[in-house]
Amino acid sequence: MRFNEKELSMLAYLPAQVEGRLQYKSPGSKIREVYRERWCKLQKNFLFYCKISDNGECLEPIGALVLERCRIQHEPRADRPFVFSISYQDDGDRKHYFVCSSDKDCQQWVIALRKASFENLKTTIAVLQAKILRKTGKDPMESEAIQNLEKNQLIAAKRGKPKWYT
Repeated sequence: MRFNEKELSMLAYLPAQVEGRLQYKSPGSKIREVYRERWCKLQKNFLFYCKISDNGECLEPIGALVLERCRIQHEPRADRPFVFSISYQDDGDRKHYFVCSSDKDCQQWVIALRKASFENLKTTIAVLQAKILRKTGKDPMESEAIQNLEKNQLIAAKRGKPKWYT
């Protein structure tokens, strides 16, 4: 996947949806290898992790995980309590491990991370669309407002402007 490094870096410094100190161990780490303390920030469908300075401040991001086509799960058999992992469909054996300070924090992180994916958003929209269709008998995506938005996006695309510029 390709990213514009400057835009990705700017995204990392926006206010986070969820953020806090977690212990992190990357895939391929040895079983006994220590977890590293990182400041983690959930922003859109990216989980950024940063080094922490001596005085507890978040330094610049050292990595980011894209939360698409991944599995986020609790790890009750991990070598520590309050652990969750992130693994990708293409490579389910390689897991990123995170340790929280409490079970409540672990639950909150897992829920927030699962909701962050674009895939989850599409599913939510489809469910809501079906509910509206059942109640009203009309597809909400076929309204004039939606059609006008799509028309404006098409016109903007022809002019070389990004889709969000309408």
